[in-house]
Amino acid sequence: MSSWAHANTTKYSGLRVVCPDAHLLKTSAPGYKEEAVHSWYDFRNGECESADDEPILQTLESSCHEIQKIIKSEAGIVGIGNVFLGGVSQGCGTAFHSLSTLPLNLGKIGGIYGSIGHVMPCTDVSGIHKRINGPFVFYSGTDDDVMNWSWVKHSFARLQDIPRVEIWREDGVKHEDDGHFIGFFLLRVMPPPTVKEQLCAYDERDQKKTPLL
Repeated sequence: MSSWAHANTTKYSGLRVVCPDAHLLKTSAPGYKEEAVHSWYDFRNGECESADDEPILQTLESSCHEIQKIIKSEAGIVGIGNVFLGGVSQGCGTAFHSLSTLPLNLGKIGGIYGSIGHVMPCTDVSGIHKRINGPFVFYSGTDDDVMNWSWVKHSFARLQDIPRVEIWREDGVKHEDDGHFIGFFLLRVMPPPTVKEQLCAYDERDQKKTPLL
C-alpha cells in the first residue's frame, strides 16, 4: 500500500503494520440499522454534534483491551519505543483511550497518529505523558462535516499540558483519510530509505508507466 511507503514509492525497511478489525456490534443510537457493523464501541448518541457520543464503556474497554494486547505483542518483537499507535475517525478516539489506559509497566510507545477524530470526554489525559515518548499528531479536514471543528477543537484543548502534540488541518478535505495523512506521519517518525532504495523505487514506478509497444 503506497500510504505506508516513503513518498508513496519506497518501502520503509523494517516497517511492520498491524491493522486489526473492530468488533461487530449493534449500534444503540437512534436511527441506526439493526444489523451489526464493525465498530470500536457502541454508543447512544449518533448526532455528531459534540465530543460525547455517549459510549457504552464496556464495549469501549473491550476494544481497548484487544488493542493493548497487540501493543504488548508488538513490543515483544520491536521494543515498546518502536510501537506507534493510530486510528481513524471513531478509531482515533479509541486509540487515544487505549493509550490512556495502557499499563504503565509496559513503558512508553513511540508516538500516536490520529486522523479525522477527537479526544473522547471519558478519556483521562492526565497520565498520557507517562505512556508516550514521541509525538501525538492529529490530522483533519477543514470541510469535515462529521467531526466538526467547532467542537473537535475543544476536545483537543484538553491536551494543552502534553508535550509534542501537533494538530494539522488540510483545506478542502472532508471526513476522509485517503492515506496521505499516514504518509505524513511516517515521515516524522521513520528514518528515510537509502538513496539507492528510493531511486530504484522511482525506476520501477516509471517502468510501470511506460506503455508497451
